[in-house]
This record gives sequence, C-alpha cells and structure tokens, in this order.
Amino acid sequence: MSRALYILDFDRTLFDTHRFFEDMKACLERTHKLDIGQFTATWQSYVEPGSGGYDPHRHHQALLGLSPDELDEVIQSELGNRDYTFPDATTWLEQHLHRDDEDLVVVTMGRPRYQALKFHHAPLVRPLHKVVVATNKGDIIRRHLSAGAGEYGLDFLDQPYAPMTLIDDSTDTFTALGPTDRITGIRIARPGEKYSNTPTPAHVRHITSFEEL
Repeated sequence: MSRALYILDFDRTLFDTHRFFEDMKACLERTHKLDIGQFTATWQSYVEPGSGGYDPHRHHQALLGLSPDELDEVIQSELGNRDYTFPDATTWLEQHLHRDDEDLVVVTMGRPRYQALKFHHAPLVRPLHKVVVATNKGDIIRRHLSAGAGEYGLDFLDQPYAPMTLIDDSTDTFTALGPTDRITGIRIARPGEKYSNTPTPAHVRHITSFEEL
C-alpha cells in the first residue's frame, strides 16, 4: 500500500517565528541588558541568504559576548516550555502524526543551530524527520526529483509516495520548484505574516490556515 507524504515548511507555516523572535529579544533585554536600538541597527548584517539567513548566535556573541552554548541556555531557560507552534498547525499535526498511511517531513531553510533552538519550542515537531537547508527549498527539491541526488538527506523523495504534498508559506519555494505532477503545492498565507501579500502561483492551492485542509 502506498503512503502519502507531507513535506512541511517550518517558519511561519508551523512555527510562529515572529513571536519567538520578539520573545528572544525581550528575554535578552531582561537578562543581559540587550540594547534594542543597537540590535535593530545591526541584525541585518547577520542575515546571509546564501548561508541560511539570520545567525543569532554570531550576532549575540558580538553584541553581548555570549557563546552559542550560552545563548541556547539563556533562551531555553527563559522561554521555558513555551510552545510557538501555531494553534491550527498543532491541531493538524495531532490529527496526522500517528497515521499509518502518512509520513510527515519538515524541510526548512535556515542555520541548523538556530533551527534547533526553535525546534526545542515546537514539541510536536521534535519527533519528526527534519531537514535543514541553506538555500531555496523548492530548488533543492526540484533538483532532487529530476536528478535523484540525495542532497541534504532528501532520500525520502525516492520512496513510492502517492500523493506527495508540499505546504509552505513562501511563494519563492513554489516558483523554484515549478509545476510537477509528483508534488501538490499548498501555499499557506497567514494574514499579517512576512509573505502574506505576495500572490500565490496559479499552479498552487492557496490557504490561510491548516483548518482549510
């Protein structure tokens, strides 16, 4: 019997990245007197799109003298057991996590250490197979589908899944992937989120919440 595969984006799809980012700043302001003005003036210098985007560990080492281990300890301690998974995503994950006919895989772009810090605050995501890439997910998946290369550990795409569904908030992912009969694209455009006002490609289904699935 064939199994269905869901390839799930993480940031802004499953995870409330903006709320986590703001809470991370607030706890460092509280515990280490982070200068928010200085943070705002410098953080963009630590965003490298070709290397996975923002690097908070290097940024806060420069601003506060915190080592990567110390930053992880502070954030995990101060944020405790807070769960930053969107409520609708939590409900959907709970319904799909233990199905015998489906697999769930998280493919996310970012820096592995920063993503791991966020995974810590997404309990339902922790047990899932997770792939962290440094560049456009759609391009990587497209290359894998056409060339069969196991880049970034995407070997799961070689399985005879039917159907395969990709859920992502960024239109860039679907533009890079392009139309394919192997993967159904679902774009989630949460109101007020980073990419929400970007038009959804015509070959991709548009939703605003997991409740619409």
